[in-house]
Amino acid sequence: MPYTPNKPRTLFCLMCELEARNAHTVGDVSAALAEMTEEKRLLLKKVLGEARASHEKEFELYHIQSALLDSKPFLLTQARFEIRCLFRRNGIFDRVRRRLVV
Repeated sequence: MPYTPNKPRTLFCLMCELEARNAHTVGDVSAALAEMTEEKRLLLKKVLGEARASHEKEFELYHIQSALLDSKPFLLTQARFEIRCLFRRNGIFDRVRRRLVV
């Protein structure tokens, strides 16, 4: 039975295998250690890559939101100016002024 690192084994199971002399050993410890190190490095590289992509996406979203918030004061000033021009053309300012005088 080959050793599978993803399958957890109980201590009792390991003891039984040792007594039955079925315990599997690693022939080349340095090669196995190098392989495990490489697997961990690749996994870490994948996780860090995903985190970086997520952070870049969030940064882009915040940058867009910041640009929108920066443009709002200008849009409000522009709308206020257009409303004032419309009120002047329709004579609303004159009506309000006459009402306040009376």
